Amino acid sequence: MSDPEFYPSQTADQVLDDFRYLKEFCQAMREERNGNWPLEALSNAEITLYKTHYINIQQNLLPTLKVELTELLEAFDVQDSLGGNGPDPDLELTLQIIDRIGYALDQLEISINLIAPMPFFDSEPSFTYQIPPPNTTDEDRGIVKTHRCQALQSLILPFIADYLLMLFWDYERLIEARRSGIVDDDHSHLVDLEPGVEVLDLNRKIIQSTRHASLTIDHIIHFSRLSDFAMIQKKWRTDLKLLATNLALIKTKNTLIFLLDRRSPRRRRRRRKEEEEEEEEEEEGAADHQLHSSTFLNPGQITLIKLLIPILKILRTFYNKLMDTPTRKTPFVIEGMSSSEYDSLKEDSTTLSSTMNRTMDVLWSLNTPPHDDDHVSVSQSVHTLVQNCRVVLETLDSCLVSIRVNLVPRPSSAPASASELFAACFFDLRTSLHLAVGHFRDALLDYNVRGGTQAQL
Repeated sequence: MSDPEFYPSQTADQVLDDFRYLKEFCQAMREERNGNWPLEALSNAEITLYKTHYINIQQNLLPTLKVELTELLEAFDVQDSLGGNGPDPDLELTLQIIDRIGYALDQLEISINLIAPMPFFDSEPSFTYQIPPPNTTDEDRGIVKTHRCQALQSLILPFIADYLLMLFWDYERLIEARRSGIVDDDHSHLVDLEPGVEVLDLNRKIIQSTRHASLTIDHIIHFSRLSDFAMIQKKWRTDLKLLATNLALIKTKNTLIFLLDRRSPRRRRRRRKEEEEEEEEEEEGAADHQLHSSTFLNPGQITLIKLLIPILKILRTFYNKLMDTPTRKTPFVIEGMSSSEYDSLKEDSTTLSSTMNRTMDVLWSLNTPPHDDDHVSVSQSVHTLVQNCRVVLETLDSCLVSIRVNLVPRPSSAPASASELFAACFFDLRTSLHLAVGHFRDALLDYNVRGGTQAQL
């Protein structure tokens, strides 16, 4: 049954209106807006102002928002099970908390818009917006370098516009459901006006969403406190994971080739004489044929696969050395790097792993039948692979220059020789990579001259 006293009508209407206002605020964060590019140069006073807002977001606004969302859950008496007399929300307190949440969100928008001006959105509400050019003169801004402010913005905007929007919408639906719900004797099923949707489902969803919102806020705060070096290491870790996955895949493929080669009838040293053993051999031969057919590899591809493995291993070592630096006796940090240089190093790192990923895709398709819709000529594929070799070498060189210039020992009292030794270990990798890529490229050219043998093993 409906209980007209369950929610005093006037107060409940006000709560409902306030939740709708919060929804509209969040929705506005996704709407098309006229953005402004961040300033290339800032005065010392402006840098100080930026830092004040950045720290306020980090230490005040986000923690306050987290607390208010939890208190809203308690004031509204959202429970994952109902009993007794059912929910008993404090609507007056709920109104106060909603006001505080609205204020926190408003201050967040003001601060974010100052340190990282809102971007130009596309005509359709989305976060695929025009990326401003990286700043080339902000190496001395500390925590408010352009790339840091934009990274913080890219976390906060979707959180407000997507996640909080849905959370406030669920609250709105819950109010409507409670006010006009049908309550059974044990108060366990208050049915929303929408067919098949139960109030308990909304309760549990809101509880789960609030917990997730708290974790997300913790993540944003943690990210905002990372050093430049720690931030780029998160990117290196992702690239290393992709590279390791590709290496594991190609090593598995190589192992399969080795096993097939050992089991091939051509490699057997003696023939089995007993009838039972001959029958087993025939069964093995059939299995071999099936496995060989499934690999779609020819001898030339097998050679290329074996030569690609050392390249992947060298690049994996490169990333591992980068990841190991914080635990060395003389840790290293990024110093004096502008947002432009930071973005270049991050992009170079991505280019290394993504180029190897594309190289493997091309390598698998070298033996695509001519009648296949995805068929690309051998010469075209080889040309692409040779170009990828060039990209990998050039990109590694670019990374090494950035590392040599911008990775410095910490503390500053560390001997200069430590930095020299650190840089030297990376340049040793360069020599090894050039040698491995050279072997792979020679095999590619040989494969192209032969036209890519299509004979199956």
